[in-house]
Amino acid sequence: MSDRFFGWNTIYGVEGEHSTPYLTRIWFGRLRLHIFHRGDADPDCHDHPWDFWTFPLTSYVEEVATRALFGHYEISRQLVRAFRLHYRPATHIHRVIGRYAGAGFERDEGETGELLTNGRRIITLVWTGKNRQPWAFLKHRDGQWCWTPWREYIFRGGKHAPCEPVEASGLTGNRPQTFMLDELATHAIAGLEWIDRPVTVTGGDYQYDGHLLLSFPKGEGGPIRYVVMDQNRRLFIHNATQCGLAPETTEAA
Repeated sequence: MSDRFFGWNTIYGVEGEHSTPYLTRIWFGRLRLHIFHRGDADPDCHDHPWDFWTFPLTSYVEEVATRALFGHYEISRQLVRAFRLHYRPATHIHRVIGRYAGAGFERDEGETGELLTNGRRIITLVWTGKNRQPWAFLKHRDGQWCWTPWREYIFRGGKHAPCEPVEASGLTGNRPQTFMLDELATHAIAGLEWIDRPVTVTGGDYQYDGHLLLSFPKGEGGPIRYVVMDQNRRLFIHNATQCGLAPETTEAA
């Protein structure tokens, strides 16, 4: 049962060869009760569409990706203590590993190292902010880091796809619609126009403030697409309507 203000559902995922319950969500406005039946089975961390506050009723262990130098990330595991309020920005990149199996409260908040988990449920109260960005998975494949939008990752094989370089033909094809900043410097794309100005992007279920970097035609004579960098320095491709521009706009105003 669900509607925009009140409802509940259970998300199922594939764990091994069996479809298993992953997360039961009950929401009342922006207040949610999350019941994790297990940890994240996906191998990659993800960010979120909104800032949020979480108040765990059970301690759990999460894997966190922290931005390092030259577009790389460092991965570590940390304890999230129960009965404490934790703020997480939308740019927080993590995956839930499992319920903490340690005894008592001998560990400090955020302590890393060997953190044992078990298969018991994780229960947490969550208060979400307004949607501010599309969310995605951070992948590390063959020494490269890249972002893949969640629908592409879950439903279109993006989980198993490599971090491919941008094609010089104009970013066409079935690859995920995100790419890495340093790729722009290595490819000459016909019709590319640098814009460099702030923009607010609005999609069907998200809105975020970013920086409009450039435009390019999608194939020869095709529609114009726009490259926007969000607050997490990820690059997304949008159409003119999503960027609040007239469809005929082809260059900086």
